[in-house]
Amino acid sequence: MPVNRQQERGARLTLEEIRQLIAAVAKEEDPSLEVVAAVGRGGQATSEVVLAHGDSARESCLSVVSVDRYASESEVRQLLRDRLRAQGHDRR
Repeated sequence: MPVNRQQERGARLTLEEIRQLIAAVAKEEDPSLEVVAAVGRGGQATSEVVLAHGDSARESCLSVVSVDRYASESEVRQLLRDRLRAQGHDRR
């Protein structure tokens, strides 16, 4: 489920909001992508999200994306789109 709340820069996204946002954008960019982990500690300004891509566990590759928890939702969306496109994941 995508995050629907409009957020201004300065308010911190929760780890669950980041996971949901990354999962939604990843599916838009490449349906084979799946969020397999999201890690962040309470006081940290960044979180790491691990994405798996591939058709089976044997063929999967992992990508880790660091996300600024104080970024706006639109900034997080653009960061992930740019990263995925740089790695060759285009809309299918």
